[in-house]
Amino acid sequence: MTNIIVGDSIKSIGIYTFDETAWLNNQPNGLIYIGNWFYKYKYIGELKPGFQANLRADTIGIAGGAFEPVKIVLTEVSLPNGLKYIGKYAFQGCCFLENITLPETILSIGEGAFENSVIKEAILPKNLKYLGGYVFMNCNYLLNVTIPKGVTKINPRSFAFCAQLKEVNIYSRLESIETGVFLLCQQLESIIFYSNTVPKITPTTFIFQEDIAPENFKIYVPEINVEKFKSAGGWSVFIQNIFPWSV
Repeated sequence: MTNIIVGDSIKSIGIYTFDETAWLNNQPNGLIYIGNWFYKYKYIGELKPGFQANLRADTIGIAGGAFEPVKIVLTEVSLPNGLKYIGKYAFQGCCFLENITLPETILSIGEGAFENSVIKEAILPKNLKYLGGYVFMNCNYLLNVTIPKGVTKINPRSFAFCAQLKEVNIYSRLESIETGVFLLCQQLESIIFYSNTVPKITPTTFIFQEDIAPENFKIYVPEINVEKFKSAGGWSVFIQNIFPWSV
């Protein structure tokens, strides 16, 4: 395979999809593109610390595992306005990437996209529709998360094992928060709901050490929804942790 063409309607390119092809082998070191998709950073040689990546202004998608070859040296990346899709495991294991600005144009962030990275804050784009499972799992330095209005479900283990996670702000009309989303988030202090929905949770959405919620853990909901949360399946075990806030 020496030539690859993809159209603008493509919404994802999986990890390793075109690896070991003649097309990729013939590419020079650097940012490798297929149309308007950033496929991966190709690097043959010695990796030097402090690597920075600037994606093309017309980039609409990042393929799965795109930064895997440079994950131990990547410190900064510039994502252009117009970017729509971040693939599975795109930034997984980037151990020096502390901050990243996500353009408001992003619609989808794939499974495990930032897993095992050192991201400190996750302000998700306002236009985001899909947030994959495991997306921030094991991000031990993540402190704050903001879930925008367009996300209707938080998929399994999205924030599991985030040891320093303290605050989650939810603006969306969530339908469900799936299993293990807040698994062993022992420093979690507050979840603040800004919408009038009561999302479904599973018996394992929250799992704390010895099944005891952190001492300062509070769930803030609109005042008119306090009793709905306290009586809803799953949420009822947090009766002592649910508090109202006035709109």
